[in-house]
Amino acid sequence: MVAINMMKLILFLFTLSVFSACSIQTIKDKGYEINLVFEQGDILVSSMVDTITFIPLETTDESIISEISTIFFRQNKFYVFDFRQRIVLVFDEHGNYITKLDRQGRGPCEYLEIHDIFVNELGVVKVLSVSNPAKIIEYSLDDAGCSELVFDDITGSRFYPYNDGYLFFSPNGSQKNQSRFFLFAVNTNGDLLHKWLPSHQ
Repeated sequence: MVAINMMKLILFLFTLSVFSACSIQTIKDKGYEINLVFEQGDILVSSMVDTITFIPLETTDESIISEISTIFFRQNKFYVFDFRQRIVLVFDEHGNYITKLDRQGRGPCEYLEIHDIFVNELGVVKVLSVSNPAKIIEYSLDDAGCSELVFDDITGSRFYPYNDGYLFFSPNGSQKNQSRFFLFAVNTNGDLLHKWLPSHQ
């Protein structure tokens, strides 16, 4: 199995190379019309990846996967986020099932839904629950410990941790075809540091 993060990197590099190979022909002041001419060219996966290994994940009654959203590989383990079931399944480096994170509910360190996850280098799973209020819950699967960070003033569909807090990416509205977004920055106490206005459609 190829980790989804690697595929995202390949797609990003492909997009970057395509735009670097194009030239702007005209720009009209009022309409902001940009005509692009793309040069022909092939990008070989072999130029970025030398080995691809397929690892079948063990299927048991406890490890049935419905819809994979994200995969992390940390501490020789695969962390598979199943968006539809709202669970995180953990497999070892050979694909053997180990355990899963399934804490759905309304109690402490429980969630009604998950929109995004992040697994740090130590194997701590951070999940973004967007139920009211939004919160990030950290789970240490080794000792079953957990902690919560609640955000009263923001919503988010994606997040990314950095040294001093988190970045949140949030659609402006609930329509599926919505194309305007907010970006939030918060610190580790849950305080809103900055909010960028919606992007242009």
